[in-house]
Amino acid sequence: TPFGAFYDSTLLFPKDTLMQAVTGLGVVVLDMKNPAAPVKTAQLTSPAMLSPHESLLLNAKRGLLGAELGNPATNVSVLDLYDVKTDCRHPKLLSSTPTGAFGHESGFAPDGRTFYITGTAGNTFEAVDVSDPTKPSVLFRQFGVNYHGVRVSDDGRRLYVANIGNSASGSFASGGLRILDVRQIQDRKANPAVP
Repeated sequence: TPFGAFYDSTLLFPKDTLMQAVTGLGVVVLDMKNPAAPVKTAQLTSPAMLSPHESLLLNAKRGLLGAELGNPATNVSVLDLYDVKTDCRHPKLLSSTPTGAFGHESGFAPDGRTFYITGTAGNTFEAVDVSDPTKPSVLFRQFGVNYHGVRVSDDGRRLYVANIGNSASGSFASGGLRILDVRQIQDRKANPAVP
């Protein structure tokens, strides 16, 4: 945002808990009006912001900051959404929602209406409708996939993921780049197919 910045203070939870007890927990919010002298203005400590791992994302178009509870392997997913459009230096929690799968990494559709969550070692993938950020709802859930590194095309209709592979399929050799067609999610079709 023009004068705000956000960073995760947790490298590896719970390893960093002792350091955080001294420096503060969660996602740090900085006033960047003077980039040479950033000023800490807030500390976000809702469940996902305590350990977002690789999921902390800003959708500048909608002024939404989002993350899901994660760690280096996986964690029970709780999606937290904040309004940073009204005041980026003092974000307002809009929702903290368990999604029913696992969290590790994420991707935001460019229009800010869909938040994608990968559980990586939890072998789950979800698309969450955040059109109303006070009431997120799961649009799509898939089990048995080991995705990482989520990126969304500019039109929101393709998802690029690092497919780590899955030991259940016999080996991790099935990994590589996977391109998913998420147009039915983007178009809000009932029971979307994601080839």
